[in-house]
Parts: sequence; structure tokens; C-alpha cells
Amino acid sequence: MIEFLRKRSFSTSMVVLVLLLIMAVQGSISYSTMFGRLAIFLPSFISHSTPSAVWLAIRCILIAGVILLWIVNRKLALFRAIILSNGVFTVGLVVNMLALLDVLSGFSPKAVRSLLVDVILMAVSNILIFSIWYWIIDPPGIGEDPREQDPWDFLFPQRASIIPH
Repeated sequence: MIEFLRKRSFSTSMVVLVLLLIMAVQGSISYSTMFGRLAIFLPSFISHSTPSAVWLAIRCILIAGVILLWIVNRKLALFRAIILSNGVFTVGLVVNMLALLDVLSGFSPKAVRSLLVDVILMAVSNILIFSIWYWIIDPPGIGEDPREQDPWDFLFPQRASIIPH
């Protein structure tokens, strides 16, 4: 087991874990397009539960693919699957925010608590999703190679100067 984990990079393993966490957090949001009032924009032949089942199936397939590629240690394919999964989660976050804005236009005072919980869940989802986007575009990325000589895509303050001892 230890040898299995040694062959996988730590940051890639953390990204796979964060993707699982994003899926759980987004699945906990109550005001989504699949359950909320935006479902009226669906064609009449589609029942209101069909999109939520399809959305859940898409997310499960993507996560299963990421985990499978992580297990077999296919780095390039895993990197592409992470980008695809994170893109789908980003679209889901945007759609959930639109649904929340739709709900806010006519909510009752009783719904305030669940709305606050949903806003917190969306904020957490946003932080996790964009941490993966930063991981994708900034070193070390999928390779875990030390790339001190390569230019950084983002210059964070801790990288701009020498850290005092």
C-alpha cells in the first residue's frame, strides 16, 4: 500500500480528494437548477427528476474516471480528466448561483437559513474549484517535478521574496 501511494504524487492525490469533496459539497446545495425553479425552462417531455439524475450520473462518471486514472497512474489522461471534471463542476457552480439568484428574487423569510447554508456551500465549492484551476496552471501540476527555473504563471507574495528563517 505504501509503495502504491509513493508512485502517485502528493499534489495529484490531494486534487483527486478535493474533487471528491467538491462533488459532495455541490450535492448538498438545495437550490440547484435540477431541483429549483429554473426547472421550468426544461422541455415539457422531460420530468423534473430526470436532469438531477443525469447531472448526478455525469458527476459520478467523471469522478470514477478520475479515480480510475489515478489508480492506474496515467498522468496525462488524469490531468485531462481533472480539467474536464473541474470544468463541469465550474459550470455546475455557475448554474447553482443563477438558481440561487432566481430563488432570492421571491424567497420567504422561512427560507433564510437554508439559503445561508447554500451560500456557504457555494463559497466552499468556489474556493475548492478555483484552487484546482490554480493547481492546473501553476507548478508543480501533474508532474511534481521541481521547476524552480520555470517562470511562474502567478506570482504570489510568498514566492516574490526570500522567506526569512
